[in-house]
Amino acid sequence: MIIEATKKDLNKIVKLKLKMFQEAGPDNNLPSNIYDNILDHYTSLYENDRIKHFCYKENNEIIACAGGFIKDDIPYCFFEPYYYGFIGDVYTVKEYRNKGYATKLTKEVIKWLKSKEVKTIRLLASKEGKSIYKKMGFENTDEMYLEI
Repeated sequence: MIIEATKKDLNKIVKLKLKMFQEAGPDNNLPSNIYDNILDHYTSLYENDRIKHFCYKENNEIIACAGGFIKDDIPYCFFEPYYYGFIGDVYTVKEYRNKGYATKLTKEVIKWLKSKEVKTIRLLASKEGKSIYKKMGFENTDEMYLEI
């Protein structure tokens, strides 16, 4: 069953996000208080209606989630509208993968972002997720990356 997450669900969502970081590899750069930092930041975003997560629950546990964020960083803050949508926190617990949960949740996020009059949606795709997003109409960009 898909649910629209509330602030009460944030502690579970943040734990899933940290699992996602562990699996992706960048968790070695995270500070020791990362859980509290993310929870505080997400709580503020929820209070300002700048974020929304959709989740699958089974036995009252979140087994998959996807989040939509309203962002207004450079250069988008100079455009009309001055914000864009970002999809993140797309994660499914290992034993529930390959059942279409991520796709269904991402579609819910897109609906929410459209309701916020977002004109552009961005995301960072894992190798496993790229084919899912391409099927939804996302395209690769010319963005480049340098780790220093």
